[in-house]
Amino acid sequence: MSSVDNLPRLNLIDFYRLHGGEFFLLITTAVERLLEQFPDAELPDELTAIYGWRQLDVEIRNGGCVQYFNDHAGEPGTEELAQLLDQLELEEASELIWDVIGLIDDLEDDFEDADYEE
Repeated sequence: MSSVDNLPRLNLIDFYRLHGGEFFLLITTAVERLLEQFPDAELPDELTAIYGWRQLDVEIRNGGCVQYFNDHAGEPGTEELAQLLDQLELEEASELIWDVIGLIDDLEDDFEDADYEE
């Protein structure tokens, strides 16, 4: 698969019509569909970061930061997101993500042993 084949497909009308959160959802949905179709696809770091941002948003709204990392659903793209925030010079946001990554790495064994059903 060439690198061009690894790019998500977008509806061109929506590409020009949507903005803000709707545009972000358009891109992340396209990335999710691509990954469903090609689970081993290697995305550019920027798309991986956007995918990580979406996963972080969904999981934290659903169950908080612990759930985001414990479910392992949000981990892909987390470091790329922190790197993207660094590049955008959003220091407070990037530091928060890096701090959480470090904290979760330190507590990974505790998460694996925890029973959240109680």
